[in-house]
Amino acid sequence: MLADDPDDQLVTSTLTVSRFKQAEAMLLQGETDKAFSIAREADSRAAKSFQTDPADPILLEDAANAATILAKAALQSGNLVQAGTAADRALALSERLAAVDRSIPKWNGVMLGQARLLAYTIRARRASGQACRRALAPVESESIRLDALFSADRSNLKLGLVTARSQIMRADLSALSGDFTTAEAGWRKAAATLTSAYRTGGPIRDPAGLRLMEQIQQRQSMPRAAFLVGTSAGICR
Repeated sequence: MLADDPDDQLVTSTLTVSRFKQAEAMLLQGETDKAFSIAREADSRAAKSFQTDPADPILLEDAANAATILAKAALQSGNLVQAGTAADRALALSERLAAVDRSIPKWNGVMLGQARLLAYTIRARRASGQACRRALAPVESESIRLDALFSADRSNLKLGLVTARSQIMRADLSALSGDFTTAEAGWRKAAATLTSAYRTGGPIRDPAGLRLMEQIQQRQSMPRAAFLVGTSAGICR
């Protein structure tokens, strides 16, 4: 059990943040197994710390972030059951954190948006046909919400990335429904959001932004039949 000393809690929080950031970086580099192991450690550490003082927003933020990274790592490793469990926990923690103060973009925008999108993604990946489309349906309202938040805070890169991700998923939903005109417009909008978020006229070099741009380009070049099946597009089961 952790000591009650605030300095001890600060050290523990710093170590936890360092570990889940390391896991996130490894995921972007494709080192899934190492990332998954580190993410589990960070999640366990964050959960224990949070239990010592559930009213502490810093510990709540750590727990939400760690659960989100664990869900991402499990998803990337193909463990959909564990990914779903971690994502549901991350979403509950992020909802609770955002409710503390809706005016904080990091909590109400980046973290809550990321947790919701991740939960929708995993639910869709575990479903097929109409069930997959139903799992993705909430992304429409979430994308609108994130669009509004990013429009009011254009300098927030992380919020821009989450917003672009929501636009990709919203376009995916249109493609799965056979509305490719809307889907293509949505993917173009996501690309424009990324460009705006990085505020540069040159190519995006940041790993997180590059991955999103690659996903957009992949979808734009993918045969339409792949979306009508769903599985081939990597969206549904």
